[in-house]
Amino acid sequence: MGAPVFDIEKLKWLNGRWLRETLDDEALADRLADWALNRDKLMQIIPLIKERVEVFSDVAPLAGFLLEGLPLIEAEHFVKLKTEPEVALKVLQFSLWHLEQASDWRSEVLQAGLKQLAEAMDVKIRDFLAPLFIAISGRSVAPPLFDSMVVLGPDLTRARVRHALNILGGVSKKQAKKLEAEYRQLGSAS
Repeated sequence: MGAPVFDIEKLKWLNGRWLRETLDDEALADRLADWALNRDKLMQIIPLIKERVEVFSDVAPLAGFLLEGLPLIEAEHFVKLKTEPEVALKVLQFSLWHLEQASDWRSEVLQAGLKQLAEAMDVKIRDFLAPLFIAISGRSVAPPLFDSMVVLGPDLTRARVRHALNILGGVSKKQAKKLEAEYRQLGSAS
């Protein structure tokens, strides 16, 4: 169930060199507009934040996490949660395994699947979702989680959950085997 390991820092460095050496300012502006500021992307983001926007300058703080790679999070972000650290780690790992198997990436399907997982784990949905909010958005409160996951897409969503797991110290091979058995047991019980 493990994912391939990439040297993200080296990939970022190579991409940065390519951006600086290949694109002039005009081409970079065009690429940015195509990547994040295109109308289709904005039309996905606006419904998630519209109710919270009072002035245009509110948009960047509310939606910025939808336009970045991995959020800047630290283990301390998870300490403030009511969810016990070992439960938060388990929630993130089980959610990652669930999301790796997800073939239908619609909000209501993601919500139903993760709600079912929370119930199977006997974790209150609020406590279950708290570590996911931090993993996905970098904060404990954000626009709707499942809609945000749809905007981010499966690859970036999964990468963010993996990133959060790493921030929390990761899961050893021995621990992963134990958790995987428990995860399978949950699947057969539901």
